[in-house]
Amino acid sequence: MKSPASSQLHAIKLLLSESYGKLSDIQKELLETAYQSCIYENDLISLIMNCYKCENGQLCISCNNFNVIDLITEIEQGISLKLKEKRQKLNLINQLSENIIFADRLQIKRVITNFLTNAVIYSAKDSVIDIELKSQNNMLEVNVFNKCMLSPNENLDLVFEKFKTYKNSKYNKTSVGLGLYLSKQIIQMHNGKIYAKIQPDGRCLFGFQIPVQEGIAIYGHECDA
Repeated sequence: MKSPASSQLHAIKLLLSESYGKLSDIQKELLETAYQSCIYENDLISLIMNCYKCENGQLCISCNNFNVIDLITEIEQGISLKLKEKRQKLNLINQLSENIIFADRLQIKRVITNFLTNAVIYSAKDSVIDIELKSQNNMLEVNVFNKCMLSPNENLDLVFEKFKTYKNSKYNKTSVGLGLYLSKQIIQMHNGKIYAKIQPDGRCLFGFQIPVQEGIAIYGHECDA
């Protein structure tokens, strides 16, 4: 499933590089639209495949030591175009005394990217998205806050269930209800917990907590550093 989408991405990228001739502004715009569409398609395929692996016990957790601040910087670069489109800024609030944590870097990246992407989509233009990092009792806590465009009465208890999305479909045109579901499975595989709620000040909060000590047991299998 991924091969055709990957081939399309590679081909469009070559055309955009103008390796085969100069492009007009209109041609560039059309190709850029196609490129972004292929990225979405590729991400969606990966999401469906990972959900399938998770439900069949094939999604593996491979833990290692990594710098969580470096990971946040990497994620911010990856969503920089989305932030730029809505003139939004990401504000990092780091309360950690130690930035090195022990977890599956790739899977934690999936979760945080999902949180931040949702925050971009559901936030107004020219807004600030806060990401807070802190730890207590050997637990890493990651919280994403954004001034959301959801109703204060929106019930977020079910958004981590499969195929569940926000009730307010006005701001939910592309969601398939799998990203947050997979995020929940990943955090549970880290022996952590995930949560979402609308704050009294109207901000939306998505966050998780996971153990940060080395050698934590994941579904009975020890992670090696």
